[in-house]
Amino acid sequence: VSKEGSERLIASAFDYAIKHKRKSVTIVHKGNIMKFTEGGFRDWGYALAKTPAYAGKIVGWDDCGGKPAPGQILLKDSIADITLQQVLTRHDEVDV
Repeated sequence: VSKEGSERLIASAFDYAIKHKRKSVTIVHKGNIMKFTEGGFRDWGYALAKTPAYAGKIVGWDDCGGKPAPGQILLKDSIADITLQQVLTRHDEVDV
């Protein structure tokens, strides 16, 4: 896991979400166990959302209380283990 590779992957997800007018992007990670690499993946995603390229388009959960303004895409994160279960039980909560 590298910062550059992570940013490239996350930017692709952001661009897809913007182009296809999706509601949210979820960063799925194992940051609870692999704090530097996977925790970095999560942190780099939130930092990327605040860059000029995505400011006003992508908004983090903590920045909006889970309620983005109209036209904004919500950025959230989740631990991989629970996310895989939620995809099956609450699939409407996972967009990109």
